[in-house]
Amino acid sequence: MRHAALAATLAAALALTACSSDGDPVTPDEGETSAPAPTESGTAPQGDQPTAEGESDDVTLADLTISTHGIGPFEVGMSVAALSELTAIDYSTMVDGTAACVEFPLSYADPLSSMAALAESGGLDGTVDTFAVFDWQSDGLPTPRTDGGLGLGSSLAEIAAVYGDALQTEPWTLDDDVTRAWAVDDDGYGIQFLVDAESGALEIVVGRAPQVTYEAGCP
Repeated sequence: MRHAALAATLAAALALTACSSDGDPVTPDEGETSAPAPTESGTAPQGDQPTAEGESDDVTLADLTISTHGIGPFEVGMSVAALSELTAIDYSTMVDGTAACVEFPLSYADPLSSMAALAESGGLDGTVDTFAVFDWQSDGLPTPRTDGGLGLGSSLAEIAAVYGDALQTEPWTLDDDVTRAWAVDDDGYGIQFLVDAESGALEIVVGRAPQVTYEAGCP
């Protein structure tokens, strides 16, 4: 079920992105304050989450484009407070404010239940260092892709064909059937794929190095 308030907020963000003259996602206004911060583990605490009545089918992740600097309007470097404003979700209810690093889902409901953010470099009052999109259940739902056509389900061979010698790979220590493949640009931003031999890419992480190269969530 898609909650109406979340869908409407994201739909508005998508509309702004589509209307941007240079094609770049529209960033939140400057001067926003940071939200209460993040937890130390890669798994956000469970609990009651903000909801809104009604539902909408207007928004899909397929409308977003993946780049090393973000996924659609979700831009690396935005504050957690700005992220809360964009999604209409209060992340202070989802994270442990005593920790210096946290990875948390953008929502426990569609359409953002397959996305997560990680904040570490600036501590509790810092900004988002990476965004991730994933499909661990292989639901096959529409998801974002890069300008080069890569997305969830892309094979290691397809990823290597795009990134060439810039791509680094190694086995994922949490699962022998999964390979970590990543590339970092000269500007310090990069992309990482967790690729299953049979199903292709299960997760794509984008953002700042070194956080974008972490094996899973916060170290």
